[in-house]
Amino acid sequence: MPLAALFVVACGSGSDSETNDADAPAHVTAVFPNPPPIGLPPPPIPVPSPPKITAAPQNAVVGDGGGVRFSVGAVGFGPFTYRWYKNGVALNGSATVASYTIPAAAPADAATYTVRVTDTLGRASTASAVLQVVSGWAQVSGRAAVIVPSAPLQPSLTICGRSPQQPHVAYVGRNATTGLTELVVKAFDGAAWTQVGNALNATPTGTPSDPSIACVVDGSGSAWPVVAWSEGLSANSARGIHVRYWTGTAWQSAGDALNLSPGSLAIKPVLRVPPFDPVVGNVPTGGITRRAALAWIENGAPTLLKWNNGWQVPMPGGAQISGAAGATDIALKIDLEFQNQYPPVVAWIQFDGGARRPYAAVHTSTNAGASGGWTRLGDAASFDPQMPPAGVGNIAIATGRIGLPALAIPLVLWSDGAGRVRSYFYSGGDYQQLHGLNPWVAYGSFAPVAPPKAISLDGNDLGGVLCDFGDLPSFGLAVSDTTGFEVRHSVCGRATTANWVTVRPRHNVALDEVSLRMGSATDPLVAGTRPVSGGTELAVWKYYD
Repeated sequence: MPLAALFVVACGSGSDSETNDADAPAHVTAVFPNPPPIGLPPPPIPVPSPPKITAAPQNAVVGDGGGVRFSVGAVGFGPFTYRWYKNGVALNGSATVASYTIPAAAPADAATYTVRVTDTLGRASTASAVLQVVSGWAQVSGRAAVIVPSAPLQPSLTICGRSPQQPHVAYVGRNATTGLTELVVKAFDGAAWTQVGNALNATPTGTPSDPSIACVVDGSGSAWPVVAWSEGLSANSARGIHVRYWTGTAWQSAGDALNLSPGSLAIKPVLRVPPFDPVVGNVPTGGITRRAALAWIENGAPTLLKWNNGWQVPMPGGAQISGAAGATDIALKIDLEFQNQYPPVVAWIQFDGGARRPYAAVHTSTNAGASGGWTRLGDAASFDPQMPPAGVGNIAIATGRIGLPALAIPLVLWSDGAGRVRSYFYSGGDYQQLHGLNPWVAYGSFAPVAPPKAISLDGNDLGGVLCDFGDLPSFGLAVSDTTGFEVRHSVCGRATTANWVTVRPRHNVALDEVSLRMGSATDPLVAGTRPVSGGTELAVWKYYD
C-alpha cells in the first residue's frame, strides 16, 4: 500500500558535533490514512541525516586592523539556522548567517570561533576555527588567495577602486576537475578573496600565460579590472595577445589575437591605463580608458598599441621600434604630462652579440617641432659591468617619473650572479633632448641576504624625489631569495645616485614569484607564490603596524 502521508515530529541523535536541542522530543510519530494490512510490517520511516558540514571555517592569521571572514557550508534537512560563538559565548548581531565578518580585527578578537548549524528538526552540527591577530607581515584576509595543484601562477597585482581600494590579482592555475590551464582574477572585498566571474581563457583548451592586470575608473568613482594575457596551445607554438574587461557581471572581450602577424609568437604583455581625466579626454570608451597602452614581445620585437575605443597602431612610426629584436623582457609606462600627448615609454632587454642589454624608446606625435615617432633612449654599451645571462626572475625593468612636466624614466635592475643587485637608469633631461643616446647612469646597488629568486619593480604610482643634484625617479622593489623576501624603495644617495632602503622589516618567507604594488613609498602589497602541502599557494602580503 503506498504511503500517503508521513509527518515527522522530531528525531534525535547524539555526538560531540551533532546535538539535540534540550526541548526537542526524542521520538518519532508517523500518521497513516489507513493502517497497514494485518501481518505486514509498517513501511520504514525515512529519517534525514543531521546537517553535514561540507566547508568548515578556516583558521586565519590576520594583521592588526585587517579584515577577515569565517564561512561555513552544510548539506542536510534545511533550511538551516546558524549561530556563531567566540570562545563558547554566543555572538550577537549578524552572527546568525552562514558567514561571520570582522572588518578590522584587533588583538582582542583573537579567539576560537565556532559555528552551530541547526536543521529544521532541531539537530545541529558544529565546526570551529582559530583566529590569530598579529603585527608585521601577514596575508591579506589572513589566508592564501588560492592554492592550486601546480605552478607557476605568474601573479599580476593591481589596486582597483577609490574608496575602498581593493587589491585584485590575476593568475594562471590548473582546474582540479578538468586539468585545464585557466586564467583567473580574484578580488579582496575587505575581508575575503572572491573570484571575479569565470575563467578568462579565450579558448576552452588554450594555455594562458603572462597576465597583466590594471584598473579603469570612471567619473562616478566606479572602477573595474582589465586584463591582458598571452594564449596559445603550447608554450612554444603561435600565441596571441588577448584583453578582457569586467562589466560588473561578466568578462567582455576588448580584443582577441591582437598580434600584428597571424600565427606569430606574442608573449609578455604589459598593460597600462592612465587615470581618469575628462579635461584631456581620458575617459572610458568601450570599457577601457582612452590612451591606455598595451606592449608585448612579438617574434622578439617590442610591440605597442594604444586604445581609443579600440586598439590602434601609434602614428607616426608604427607599432614596432625599428631595429629592436631578440627581446626577452619588456616594461611600459605612460607619461602623464608631456604636452597632453600621454606618450608611451617602452623599455626592454634584448640579446646583442651574446650579451643581454637594456634599451628604451619613447613614442611622441611631435617632438621639438619634428614629426615625432619612436625615439631611442640611452646607450646600452654604457653598462659596467655587463649584464650576465641570468635566468628568469633575476632581471627586471620598469619606468618611473620625475619633474614637471613628468618624464617616464626607465630603470633596469638585475642580479650580477655574485648575489648583488645592480640598477641603472636613463638620465635624459627632457623629451626635447632625447635624440642623442645619452649613457645609462648607475642608480644604486645592494646585496640581499642570498642571491635573488624573484624580483618585481614598481614605479608607476610613485613620484620622483628632489635630490641635491636634481630630480630622481623613485621605485619600489620586492626581492625574494631562498630565506625570505624584502621590500625596498629608492631615496637620494651620496656615494651612488640612489640608495635602496628597506621599507619594512624583512619577512622570513621565501617566495618563488613576486608582483609588487606600492600604495605609497612605505605601503607595499606583495603577491607571491610558494610551495605548500597540496600544491602552490598564492597570497598577497601586507605589513600591519
